[in-house]
Amino acid sequence: MNRARTHLTSLTVALVTSGLLVGVGACRRSGAPVGAMEKKAGEKVAKIVFVGKKNACDCTARRVEGTWDALHFALKGHKGLKVKRVAVDVHEKEVGSLRAKRRFMVLPALYFFNPEGKLVGVLEGELRPEKISQMLQ
Repeated sequence: MNRARTHLTSLTVALVTSGLLVGVGACRRSGAPVGAMEKKAGEKVAKIVFVGKKNACDCTARRVEGTWDALHFALKGHKGLKVKRVAVDVHEKEVGSLRAKRRFMVLPALYFFNPEGKLVGVLEGELRPEKISQMLQ
């Protein structure tokens, strides 16, 4: 057991130092945090930017489209909320500015903005309507 743990630790260190394993903790390049960001209770959401990928493998495409559908289901009863969809392989400049605010590790990524345009939350990966609805409360 101890030998396996030592091997796993050595492998992790090798992957991190080689740059193959990234996204743990903060992004060293931009300084922007990585991953999900839960919205504080009571903060309003006025706009959501959905980040997907146009040319994706089947598993990523299913995850992106499934979450897109979940977003629309969660938006029922939230009239007037603006939603914009962008793709990492098409809208590089816009996605770059989102990543500068908060980097994501998995697609899709949903960025939630308040009425003043401040980023108040980020979710990423395959999402269910319930999780998205929590961010809209």
